Amino acid sequence: MGAICKPHDAGGGTSFLGLHFDDYCFGPAPEHVAHAVLALPVRAFDLERDTRREDLRKAFYLAAPGFGRRPDFTLGAGAFMVRSFEGADPRDTVYLIWPVRCDEGEAGLDCHNGMGRKAFRFAADGALRDVSADVLPTDPVLSSDDRVRQTKYGGSVLFLLDDKLPYAPTMRWIMEFDPDSPPLEKDDPKAAGPWAHFGFVHWTGSRFELVDRITRSQWPCRKLNDAPACSTYPDGFEDPFVIP
Repeated sequence: MGAICKPHDAGGGTSFLGLHFDDYCFGPAPEHVAHAVLALPVRAFDLERDTRREDLRKAFYLAAPGFGRRPDFTLGAGAFMVRSFEGADPRDTVYLIWPVRCDEGEAGLDCHNGMGRKAFRFAADGALRDVSADVLPTDPVLSSDDRVRQTKYGGSVLFLLDDKLPYAPTMRWIMEFDPDSPPLEKDDPKAAGPWAHFGFVHWTGSRFELVDRITRSQWPCRKLNDAPACSTYPDGFEDPFVIP
């Protein structure tokens, strides 16, 4: 593809647009990922296709095994991110792209102030379709107990943690807390180290599901320097929601 690929660097890896790439390629984006980005209507991005095309020539990306014959790709180019999710049937492949327009009432993931993440898939006629309503779960909604917890401990709005996407098809909803507030009790049913846990968004091969627990292979630890396994961010604590 003409890209230059960098192996894992014991110096600590590279962070790009908030995602940790411990090894990555830089150069022209994989063809099918670029095709999806260029097929989006202009209103989705506020980026003309010529701008997208230029950004895609200078993309950072990482490949990981998925459900299909092709690897899954996590890619950053310009101001946008793409994560491809392959299925056993190539027709099931989904491209999660962000930030894109996500108007109030539309299906999407983590939509705020008119922008969020949406899922797209190529239809039989070759057109790129928004399939967010078909493949994405709805975002978690805070209960009255959650709002009490949020107020008492200085909790944030729910945050979609996506640091694992370069390595596994999983994201996680969490609530972060004000470090100056009292710590969350360890026996709190949502306690997960420094956060409150609101579920994993996991790709099944054809759609995403919101699940409470997941295996370690689906939420892998980063291998960083000579640090002990699962000792660095965003791990570093005993996680009751990750099954060993």
